[in-house]
Amino acid sequence: MNFTHHPSYNQSEYLKNSTQEKLLSSLEYVLYVCDDVLDKNIISEVVDFVSNAKKKRYSSGFLFYIIKEIGKAIENQSVHRIHQCFNLIPLLNITPATKVIVGNKENLPTGMFDFYSKINDDVYDFEYVDIEIENERLIQDSLNEAFKIIFDIDSELYREIIKIVDEFFIFRTHKRDSNIVYSGSDFNKLGTVFINEEICNGDNIYFLVDKIIHESAHQVLLSIMTLDEIVLNDDRERYPSPLRTGLRTMNGIYHAAFVLYRISCFFNKLVKSDPSDTKAIINLEQNVRQFKDCYGVISNKGVLTNAGKNIIDACNSEIEAILDGIY
Repeated sequence: MNFTHHPSYNQSEYLKNSTQEKLLSSLEYVLYVCDDVLDKNIISEVVDFVSNAKKKRYSSGFLFYIIKEIGKAIENQSVHRIHQCFNLIPLLNITPATKVIVGNKENLPTGMFDFYSKINDDVYDFEYVDIEIENERLIQDSLNEAFKIIFDIDSELYREIIKIVDEFFIFRTHKRDSNIVYSGSDFNKLGTVFINEEICNGDNIYFLVDKIIHESAHQVLLSIMTLDEIVLNDDRERYPSPLRTGLRTMNGIYHAAFVLYRISCFFNKLVKSDPSDTKAIINLEQNVRQFKDCYGVISNKGVLTNAGKNIIDACNSEIEAILDGIY
């Protein structure tokens, strides 16, 4: 498939199907490898889970992480961890009623909240804690408002987001310093978008919209990177990035550029729908400027595959058109 930089439901469906197939194939493989150390009942339950998951085309960041952890446990010969991981699999809900999970132990299968609690990206890691149950309605209302704005301005982007993201996990953290994380994506939990409850309070709806588009764009690019490396630079190389203090990998800068392109295009459409929307204008100008900073680093130092070069150059062409006021 020739990957596109544009929001695309068809591309997201292709990527999601690829992830689902690999995910369940990996589960079948680790189940085979661990056959001798597992109870026959849990083997039977996992076999049934795989069968149902294939029928429902199920995927989840939870399952992705469990399988990753099983792989590490096999390597470390940790039988206890292998048992812990496999026992969680039958508890996963193959047909969830909603994509939004408010991070509280009552909303997850027993043991899953703590198992899933550490989040990592290429710079930060943190652990989440229980969200107060009484905050759930405000969180859901804020998300609904943000999703409606996205749908009204760019329905194809909305459809892509709903397809590529398995679950939006709303988290709470005790961290209250300059490094507070408002949202996140973790390659070890591919399919899950993490959003901090602090931005789901209705105070700044555009900030929430930004983070939904931001993290969903990461999910698209992470999924593409399971099929094409995109960035070939060694991760030991570090370069300045406009979205983070300190230096960052080229992979991280490429991700930042792709995300900034997506957000810029969205706010450009928002401004076109209402030229008097000063908040949208500020968001647009900031994201365009930061994209150009990232693109400059990528152009000078990036070692990319053909697909990686085509995607980022196409993004830049559209950003240039926005700057020229013709897109």
